[in-house]
Amino acid sequence: MIEFCSFKKRTYILFYLIIIFIIYFQIFFSFECIGEYSSIKDNSQINNYNMRIYNINGSIKYKIFAQNIIISSNQEEIFITNPIVIIFNENKIPIWSIDSMQAKISKKENYLFLYGKTIIKNFIYSLYIKKIYTNNAILNLKTHDIFSRKKTILFGSNFNSTGIRMQGNLKYKIFLLKDNITTLNENQ
Repeated sequence: MIEFCSFKKRTYILFYLIIIFIIYFQIFFSFECIGEYSSIKDNSQINNYNMRIYNINGSIKYKIFAQNIIISSNQEEIFITNPIVIIFNENKIPIWSIDSMQAKISKKENYLFLYGKTIIKNFIYSLYIKKIYTNNAILNLKTHDIFSRKKTILFGSNFNSTGIRMQGNLKYKIFLLKDNITTLNENQ
């Protein structure tokens, strides 16, 4: 009977250590990619790559699908061709998609730089802004702040606005065009 209890205690201790390890791993390693790229040669190319980025609680924050990626030699930057970025809210529901021609992730600064034609679509149709078209944008991966110095078109429920120098936040659904603004309303 004593041996059975000690085995049971050891099983519980092992179980708790595994749980603690999993929690520690999720808290301190919030940037996780599917696939291993630490063993990849410098500046090598990987085709058809999927990447997942988690928040500090272990919930998915972003999924990035790429035609191909190139990882810099110091592994601080990832260059992406034809990325599709899916942004999730805190309830793990996809809320935005971003489609661009090229992108670069800076792990040190936590920014996603989007190059070329960029289309940002809203998955939740009840929101005021449905789509955003621009060339070249910068997305802060921590705060969801987004910036563009190029011409930007915001498409809403019954309007579209065109302007230059867009600033906004995808999480709070706030967008501001700063210069040369033209708005067309569609009255129903």
